[in-house]
Amino acid sequence: MIERFLHEAGGLRLIVVILDARRDPSEDDLRLIEWIEQRSVPYIFAVTKTDKLSRSEIERRLTRFRRC
Repeated sequence: MIERFLHEAGGLRLIVVILDARRDPSEDDLRLIEWIEQRSVPYIFAVTKTDKLSRSEIERRLTRFRRC
């Protein structure tokens, strides 16, 4: 459903990928990121629930997300 929406949406300038800081990116998240990159659409991560983690855990998670 999301793929169809993104495919049909004309003039996308940026996609915001929302990730939960407490979880590793799911297979669906990784497929979405791959799909976005294949189409050369700019994207950013919005990482939620960072208030539930320690500062060091946040840094570790952000490093992991950057590798996606």
